[in-house]
Amino acid sequence: MRPLPDNLFEKTRNETACELIICALNQPEFQESPQSQAIIEDFHLASLVKAELAGHDQTKGLELEVKSEKGIVRITGSIQTGGIFSNRRRSICTLSPLLGFPPFAGM
Repeated sequence: MRPLPDNLFEKTRNETACELIICALNQPEFQESPQSQAIIEDFHLASLVKAELAGHDQTKGLELEVKSEKGIVRITGSIQTGGIFSNRRRSICTLSPLLGFPPFAGM
């Protein structure tokens, strides 16, 4: 395969670039699937929780990691405990819709 010219993108018209993107998006590997939809839903849920935590007075400014998998949210962060176990990263909380956690205002 030969290398692409350095100025390829400078010479490509906007219409051509759009057609290339649309063509790629029509390929099977870019089609929506139940797995890809679940990933999007988990990302959305984690983003909502993280936004709520970032705006809450008690959690604002904390370095928290929020992940969601199959609708179950896990919040991790550093907890200062002192002694030989100081500043370890731990799972702080796990929220599950099955456990009836209260919905956030933005959800």
